[in-house]
Amino acid sequence: MIRKSTEHDIGRLVDIWLDGSIRAHHFIDRDYWISKKEEMAQVYLPMAETYVEDEGNGPVGFLSLVDGYLAALFVDSAHAGQGIGRKLLEYATTLKPELELKVYRDNAGACRFYARNGFVVREETVDEATGAREHVMVWKRADG
Repeated sequence: MIRKSTEHDIGRLVDIWLDGSIRAHHFIDRDYWISKKEEMAQVYLPMAETYVEDEGNGPVGFLSLVDGYLAALFVDSAHAGQGIGRKLLEYATTLKPELELKVYRDNAGACRFYARNGFVVREETVDEATGAREHVMVWKRADG
């Protein structure tokens, strides 16, 4: 069941984010992600509109929106491949008529996932913090 996140979820969401970031972004030093844990917990998650997939024992995945920007979409690695990411993304598309996101170009699995779900690359940029190339991808509701 998808529900709005609560303050009590933040620790679990940070754990899912950190594990997912390290696994998906092998091309960026893991210490970079570890150094961002507090900021994720204290700044990014509280400022975002965050929804979790909760299967009864707490969050197994989440998405965070800042207006029409999809700031985060992560699924616990133990639940990967079960359609949770797609379910969360579909939920986001019911909330906003247009979505934009940035995804590292070398995160091929995520790039394919977003393309399969209707996102198109608008431009390629370089993430100033990591030096990694990223795609700016956009999705727009057909009737929007």
